[in-house]
Amino acid sequence: MTEKENNSLDAMSSEFIAEIKDDLASLEPALLTMEEKGAHVDDDLINHAFRSIHSIKGGAGFINLQELSRLSHAMENVLMRVREKTLVITSEIVDALLSGFDKMKLMVQLLGSG
Repeated sequence: MTEKENNSLDAMSSEFIAEIKDDLASLEPALLTMEEKGAHVDDDLINHAFRSIHSIKGGAGFINLQELSRLSHAMENVLMRVREKTLVITSEIVDALLSGFDKMKLMVQLLGSG
């Protein structure tokens, strides 16, 4: 790979990491609101959280961050079941999603530090 190609790949990776950070920033309040509303959470909020995680998964997959991609895929599966009404939001489910969120955030911070 030429230096120009490598620089272009680094710039693209930096852009995807910035997008992942933006998605993470909007995800945390959505998860906390979901916990607060429990079984009465509205579909828009569930869809917002799902889209954020879906975007994170896509960005992670594109820049080959396999661990982040796998974690976001697992979280996306949980939210898909909530969207399909086969799983009802409980504090335990949101706690698991928040735990995944914390791991995602740490992974992205570690990326930023090299």
